[in-house]
Amino acid sequence: MGHHQSRSTATAAMVVVLSLVAASCGGAEADPSTTTATQAATAPPTTEATTTTTTTTTAAPTTTKTTAAPTTPTFTPAVDPELAIATVEAAIAAYNAGDIDGWFGRFAPDSEETECDTWGCFVQILMNANEQIEILQPCELVDPSTVGCEVFISNDFHGPAGITSTSVATFEIDADLNITNWDNNAECCDAQIAFNFAFHRWLRETHREAFEQIRPQSDGSLPGFERDVENMTIARGYIAEFIEASDEYPLTD
Repeated sequence: MGHHQSRSTATAAMVVVLSLVAASCGGAEADPSTTTATQAATAPPTTEATTTTTTTTTAAPTTTKTTAAPTTPTFTPAVDPELAIATVEAAIAAYNAGDIDGWFGRFAPDSEETECDTWGCFVQILMNANEQIEILQPCELVDPSTVGCEVFISNDFHGPAGITSTSVATFEIDADLNITNWDNNAECCDAQIAFNFAFHRWLRETHREAFEQIRPQSDGSLPGFERDVENMTIARGYIAEFIEASDEYPLTD
């Protein structure tokens, strides 16, 4: 059996042959309908146009975080900062060791700190209470001739009752690198005075002889204040017993 062609395919082929014959023989014009059919049969396939949409995405602006540079002192130091700080640190080390001569040795000769009838003896009382000055942050020059140190202060008289302090102590320094004045800038003095009163009342009632021995200037003052500085050492021996008997101490936050 021969190859079978469809009717439409055979007809199209015959039209093409007839058209070619007519053109070569210079015969009559081709029938427009035939020409149209021929063009349709021979025209290349029509390609449908495709529209492409391009989407442009704009990136969000980048935010840059700027950190401010640390501030620098706006004053001109009147003393060498390193040497002034070293003086203060050496004084605090002597204080913590109970070395009153070493402490006084860091002060100017005319400083009130070295006069035993004022602050001097008071400092000795605190040393007898084993008061400690702990430096929490490095000391620094806070004005042309003053060193500041963030400190934690505690002692064995008020400390067991929960009474301590955190502050920025300041030390004024002269051109000879002597301390002329200092201030611990600690909170004072309601809690300390209230404790002193409570302790002395208890001591009078429970240990009358010891109370008479250390008799304070007033019930609210430190043991030994304007009295024998060693009275603080005697008083410390009764602190644990007082705290144990107290309903008020130690203080809690």
